[in-house]
Amino acid sequence: MQPLLIHSNMSLVPYTFPLLNLPIVTLRIVADYWDPFEIYNLSLISKRAKSLAVSLSPKAHQVSLEFHDCFCVQFSGLPGYGFIPSRGENGFELQEFRIGKLYSFSKSPAKEIQKAMRCLTELFKCRSIEFCLLDGSVSELIDWLRLFNEYHVKSGSYEFENEETVRIFFDIYRAPTDLMSFHFSGNATKGLVALPEQTTVDFIRSSVFYDISHLNWHFIKFFDSQNLGILCDKLTKHRIVGLFLESWMSGKCNRQAQTINFLMHEKIRLEEAIKGIPRIESRVVKRYEE
Repeated sequence: MQPLLIHSNMSLVPYTFPLLNLPIVTLRIVADYWDPFEIYNLSLISKRAKSLAVSLSPKAHQVSLEFHDCFCVQFSGLPGYGFIPSRGENGFELQEFRIGKLYSFSKSPAKEIQKAMRCLTELFKCRSIEFCLLDGSVSELIDWLRLFNEYHVKSGSYEFENEETVRIFFDIYRAPTDLMSFHFSGNATKGLVALPEQTTVDFIRSSVFYDISHLNWHFIKFFDSQNLGILCDKLTKHRIVGLFLESWMSGKCNRQAQTINFLMHEKIRLEEAIKGIPRIESRVVKRYEE
C-alpha cells in the first residue's frame, strides 16, 4: 500500500485519525486558528497538543503542520521521502519530497525553530528531522542539532549566502544526515575558496548541489558522500565535468562516492567531457536524453 497524505483540521484529528491507518498526515490550522506559539511553548502541557499526540503517535510516521496554507514545521518518526539517490534499472534515480520553510512565523527563526523542534520531537516521540535552512540566522539550530545528536536528520536544505554561513556549516554542523541539498549565492564564493584543503564532510550519505558554477566546483571535493547529485548552471564548461570525473576516478577526491548524477541545463558534449577517461563497455551503459 502506498502512503497517502491526509489534510485535516486540528480540531478534528483526535476524533477521526485513530480510525485511520495511514502513515502521513498534514494538519492545516484553518478553522480553529491554533496559535503557533501554543505549539512552540506549550505543547508539553497543552491538553489539545497531548490529545493530538495520543491520536497520531501510534500510527503517523510523518506529520506536517501548516498555518494559513503556509508550511511551518515538518518532523518524522520513520523515514519520509526525499531526493534519495539510488541505483535503479535505469541508472541513478531520485525520489521527490516536499521541504517546508521552518522559519515562517518568527523574525528570529533559529530560536523559534529550536523551541518547536524540542517540543514537537518529544511530544510526538520523533527521532528524525527534515528542515529547510534558506536563511542566514541558522547557527542556533545547527548547534542544537550537534548537541542533541540523538536526532537523525533524514533530509535538509542549506543555502550558502556569504562567508558567515559557510563558516557556520563547516564549524558546527555534525549531525548524521541521509540527504542534504546545498544552494549557493554569489557572496558565498569567497568563503568557499577560503576552506582549508584538508576539510572533509563524511557524515552526509547523499549530497545534492544546486546551480554549481565554475567558481565553486572545487567545493564538491570536500564531501565524502556515497551519492552526489550535481545540477550545473548554463555556463559550466564540458571539460570541467571531465576534469572532476578524472579526479574522482583516480581517487584524488570524493573517494566514498559510489554514484554521481549530473544534470545540465543544456546538452553536454559527452565525448569532450570524458576525453581520456576509461569507458565501460557500451553494451552495459544506457544513455538517456530528454
